[in-house]
Amino acid sequence: MQESDSLEQQLLEFKAILDHSGIAVVCMRDRRVYRCNPRAEELFGWAAGSLVGQPDLVFYPTTTACEALRRKVRAQLRVGQIVDLETEMAHRDGATFIAHLIARAIDPSAPRQGTVWIVRDITQEVQVREANARLLREQHLIFENAETGIVILRDRVIQRCNRRFAEILGYAPAELIGRSTRTYYPSESAWLETGRRAYAAIAEDGIYRGDTMFLRRDGTPIWTHITGSMINPDNPDDGYVWLYEDVTEKRQASRAMDALLREQTLIFERAPIGIAFLRNRVIHRCNPSLEAMFGYLPGRLIGQSSRVCFASEAEWHDASERAHTAINAAGKFVGELPYRRADGTPIWCQITASLLDPENPDEGHIWLFQDVTARRAAEEALVESLWEQQLIFDNAMIGISYQRERRILRCNRRCEEIFGYPAGSLREHSTRVLFSSDEAWEEVGRLVYGSGATTGTFDGEILYCRRDGTPIWVHAIGRTLGEHQDDDTWIWTFEDVTAQHAAEQALRQSHLELEQRVAERTRELSHQLDFMRQLIEAIPGPVYYQNREGRYLGCNQAFLEMVGKPRNAVVGATVYDLAPRDLAERYRSADDDLFQHRGSQVYESRVQHADGSYRDVVFHKATYGRRGDPGGGLVGVMLDITDRKRMEARLQQAATVFDSSAEGITITAPDGGIIAVNRAFTDITGYSEEEVIGRNPRILQSGRQDRGVYIEMWRTLGNCGRWQGELWNRRKDGQTFLQSLTISAVKDRGGHVTHYVGVFSDITELRDAHDQLDHQAHHDPLTGLPNRLLLGDRLHKAIQRAHRDETGLAVLFIDLDRFKNINDTLGHQVGDRVLCEVAGRLGKLMRESDTVGRLGGDEFLIVIEDIGAAIAVSHIAEKILDVLENAPVTVGQEFFVGASIGISIYPEDGGDAETLMKNADVAMYRAKERGRNTYEFFTKELTQSSLARLQMETNLRHAIDRAELRVYLQPQFCLASGRVVGAEALVRWLRPEQGLVLPGEFIKVAEESGLIVPIGAWVQHAAACQWAAWVAAGLDPGVLSVNVSGVEFARGRIQETARQTLEASRLSAQFLELEITESAIMSHAEDSTQVLDNLRAMGLSLVIDDFGTGYSSLAYLKRLPLNKLKVDQSFVRGLPGDTEDCAIVRAVIALAHSLQLTVIAEGVETEAQREFLAREGCDEMQGYLRGRPMPFEEYAMRFLHA
Repeated sequence: MQESDSLEQQLLEFKAILDHSGIAVVCMRDRRVYRCNPRAEELFGWAAGSLVGQPDLVFYPTTTACEALRRKVRAQLRVGQIVDLETEMAHRDGATFIAHLIARAIDPSAPRQGTVWIVRDITQEVQVREANARLLREQHLIFENAETGIVILRDRVIQRCNRRFAEILGYAPAELIGRSTRTYYPSESAWLETGRRAYAAIAEDGIYRGDTMFLRRDGTPIWTHITGSMINPDNPDDGYVWLYEDVTEKRQASRAMDALLREQTLIFERAPIGIAFLRNRVIHRCNPSLEAMFGYLPGRLIGQSSRVCFASEAEWHDASERAHTAINAAGKFVGELPYRRADGTPIWCQITASLLDPENPDEGHIWLFQDVTARRAAEEALVESLWEQQLIFDNAMIGISYQRERRILRCNRRCEEIFGYPAGSLREHSTRVLFSSDEAWEEVGRLVYGSGATTGTFDGEILYCRRDGTPIWVHAIGRTLGEHQDDDTWIWTFEDVTAQHAAEQALRQSHLELEQRVAERTRELSHQLDFMRQLIEAIPGPVYYQNREGRYLGCNQAFLEMVGKPRNAVVGATVYDLAPRDLAERYRSADDDLFQHRGSQVYESRVQHADGSYRDVVFHKATYGRRGDPGGGLVGVMLDITDRKRMEARLQQAATVFDSSAEGITITAPDGGIIAVNRAFTDITGYSEEEVIGRNPRILQSGRQDRGVYIEMWRTLGNCGRWQGELWNRRKDGQTFLQSLTISAVKDRGGHVTHYVGVFSDITELRDAHDQLDHQAHHDPLTGLPNRLLLGDRLHKAIQRAHRDETGLAVLFIDLDRFKNINDTLGHQVGDRVLCEVAGRLGKLMRESDTVGRLGGDEFLIVIEDIGAAIAVSHIAEKILDVLENAPVTVGQEFFVGASIGISIYPEDGGDAETLMKNADVAMYRAKERGRNTYEFFTKELTQSSLARLQMETNLRHAIDRAELRVYLQPQFCLASGRVVGAEALVRWLRPEQGLVLPGEFIKVAEESGLIVPIGAWVQHAAACQWAAWVAAGLDPGVLSVNVSGVEFARGRIQETARQTLEASRLSAQFLELEITESAIMSHAEDSTQVLDNLRAMGLSLVIDDFGTGYSSLAYLKRLPLNKLKVDQSFVRGLPGDTEDCAIVRAVIALAHSLQLTVIAEGVETEAQREFLAREGCDEMQGYLRGRPMPFEEYAMRFLHA
């Protein structure tokens, strides 16, 4: 009886589990349903009791699908295995869903008893799982392709980083994994301090932003803007995500701007004149000098109408009308106006007023005030009383002088102080001494005394020159003493307004720069995407049931596998017997709560697996039986969500990366519709997220790309799943930009494209710079023709085509005849224009398939392809000579240009580019020997012409012994004062049979043969001895500058040569300066620093010569112990008309001054060039404008004994 009751109780318990479990259970026999629980009927859409008896075909969308599943599970069920799979099933209404099936034979030894199927609808779970996997793939692409450095840290150890992070620090990504962040901090203290501040901010605000200095792998310091936050604020142990942006250049620019602002503020605050910014005749800003001038306390004038500075309303309106009329007509008002101080005292002020921004009058006006009350009183006193005039004359704060026929009869002390002269030294001098040049003196004379001048009076500002050469601006007022305009005696008053000029310009520049800086600031946008998804409840897993006392009554196999115990050890046990005590307490508390409130219960917790690991699960629990029923209990189902937890953490990382990336990111559907964009997309394109969602990225197309580009892009995407390249697109405001774009296809498990992810950055400025550098590297900057490098490449390719097609080609080497005479007589500017004209004529003669290039100097090279007989080349050469000879070149004046042409033919005269060019060069020299203005084909006999070059080398070897070399000096001048500061020593060769030979004719031979070393030593010794003699005689020759050849520098004898020179000449090292070319230093960059340090230790000064013509590394330049930088004449030649040359020279001067170097410009040939250099802050100059190279005697006579 007891055994029967026990069996009945178990049947009740199993029935309760079957009826109350959230899992569908179906029992099959002979392919028909013979039992199922309510959840199965609900899941498949059948009415209660109507599913029993139905065939298994009703569960599948097609008969084929049903039969396929039967074949798949038949073998497993026959041997007693558990079937666990996912498949597509159908509701009664035909709708399909994804199901998780678990099946097992009721008795494997008796298959006819049927099978039990546990079915769960996992459609949403599969969709979420695929969406999460797809999202992870998208975020991985973003992570790897972002141009913002991204790193995942745990305990300040690098767990994961992207390519850009490694690039910023100069490492490969794999090298950083597992390393502490201390690796790239400059010191332990910096690492600890940054960590303390950053992690404290994250703990308080959730995020940290700041700028920090790091060290790259090579030791280079960089500044980086870092942004850090927790991956999971609920669990800090998951780590932190950090974004790194290299802001080194941005900080440098910001510091330069801050320094400029400080300078301009200092000028404004300390200017000796009053300064005010007015808008609508209201004072918006003024300096302390203005407040003191008008007797107001600091800050009391701000916001006041300018009316407070006038005695009456009428005077205020009259002054305003005069000033604004002049500004509207001429852009500027200069004059004297009456004002009133705060205490009522009247004063007179010299006023200069102009618009702050002529393009935008609403910005207001800038007014400069100078109190001239004393000056006016002095002028009035001069009229009233001779005695008072004498007193004022001697003690006035303004300069006063009497002049007749532009000669100073008398002046007061203030006048002499203004112009820097001792007391009494200006009397009886011509006013010419007050000007920098005759031209300036004569120009002022025409202005004051000429036919167009105002009769008998003058009032204006004039640029004078102090005794020490310093230019000054002076407000000069002059009038005749007699009653008639023909009287030649004038009285003049002078007031130094240089500071006023400087302050006005500096303040205007300061204001414009401040406005620009404000305009360039942009707002930061932040968008957050919610990637978290709710997971479905009731996930299948281990199943168990307990009585009210908490003892296990039964469980499934999955539960036994989880706890790792046999069934007999589980049944009758409690949770305390199967789980750690802390977890058991938690489980028991939840069960008690469920029995109290009945119904169902779902919550997350942790369980310990049989292998000792902890897993995250979701508990689904429900009670069965009535309250108080001793047969009642609860049934529980656990769903393992450990993998989901890990995926959520990774999704949170990915979301942070997506929103913070500095690169634009676009995610589209397969049809091209935009699904999502990040903040950087908006910053780059100007489109907000709302404006582009659902639209096709074609809205960005600029029309500059051929349709074939897009066809090829989609073909590559279809074949490879990834496309990378560059496209021209258009911003919202219509501006086109070049973007570097990477598109990746995101596919599901079936290989179908679900999304496209595009990552792009704006590289417009980078491409412009690259194209400019590429063009400069391959083209002659003067003529725009291909240079030697590009010519060599094109000739090499032409030879390959000629060899392939078995055709011929010709190389024409063209050298202009007597071109040096043009440079020497008319100057380099005319010579450059001639070269451009010749280049244009050569280009018009040739076919598109031919190449015309410039090798350098006056040498051109033409490559002609697909030629037949040599007679055809002759015709071309004759056409070139005709077009040059018969049509004169007009550059200011008419003259004819001839040329000598050398011709080599492929393959007869050479099989490679170098041989063809060399043989054409030899033939060209033969043409010159034949009288010039002709052409010559190469023959083997022509190689003998190189003997002449060898003869020159031989003669040059004897030149020193035969005393044929001469040292010439070219003076160098201070741009500010105009005085001589030294000279550069240059070598000349005086040959008995040929006369004076310039360096251009023999220096190249000397360098190639190595003779430049003894020649350089001789020049240095000869010049130093003469210099020492002048110094010993009490003269002041300044500094001697001597060139050092690149060959001398490379051989490493420069130190020894300098030491021997100083010892032999007894010249102090302070008088010797060595000029070393930029290319010589950079070709031996590693050794240069030590050599230059040694020279500096000897007391010598060092100059980098021809700066800007080589490829200097600024990293090396700042480490070199230099004193001076010489701007190459190729940049000076275009000043001030060539905007590119102007920009380069400004940049070089600024760079040199920032490195504390003196700047000297060579090749200064015009006054306009000198004025530009002086205005831009260049320190020194040399050139034909002030002095050509000359012998020692002439130099001493002109500059030492003058």
